Amino acid sequence: MIKYFNLALSTFLLVSPAYSAGKGLPQLDFTTYPSLIFWSILSLLSLYLVMSYVITPKISDVINDREQHLQNDLIKAKALKKESDDTLEKVNAQLDQTKIDAKSIIEKAVSESQISSEKIIKDLNFKLNEKIEKSLKDIDKEKSIVLKDIFNEAFELSDLIISKTTNIKSNKSKLTNILKQEVKILT
Repeated sequence: MIKYFNLALSTFLLVSPAYSAGKGLPQLDFTTYPSLIFWSILSLLSLYLVMSYVITPKISDVINDREQHLQNDLIKAKALKKESDDTLEKVNAQLDQTKIDAKSIIEKAVSESQISSEKIIKDLNFKLNEKIEKSLKDIDKEKSIVLKDIFNEAFELSDLIISKTTNIKSNKSKLTNILKQEVKILT
């Protein structure tokens, strides 16, 4: 850069004495046309060379770097998108499998609880039936004991009533048969 600045400065210094000698505008002085054309061509040529070999390549490099960076970013973005889509598919597949597994576990638990509750109900019914049968047997025992007591009391009372009211001795076998028939009616 300093090299180009020195070139521009030396050109200005060399051209400067030519302008100071004449009067008026040097552009309108026909004697300065050849030098003006020469310096214009030299300036434009040097400007073209500087632009084409220094500035334009740097701009092209920056543009190429940016484009390459954008291409790399696009490639990375596509790769990341594909990876995220694959991951999303895997997650959805795992989620579906988890739902199926959870449904299976729930159905299994419900089935097991139904079987367990049916077994418990069956056991409870069996125990309840046993207790009912035992209670019925106990009731029958108590009933037979009470009926025997009633029979004995009725026999004694009947014998006592017959002997007191009629002064006749009662026929115990006949009285026993009558009372047994009455007790059978009660049962």
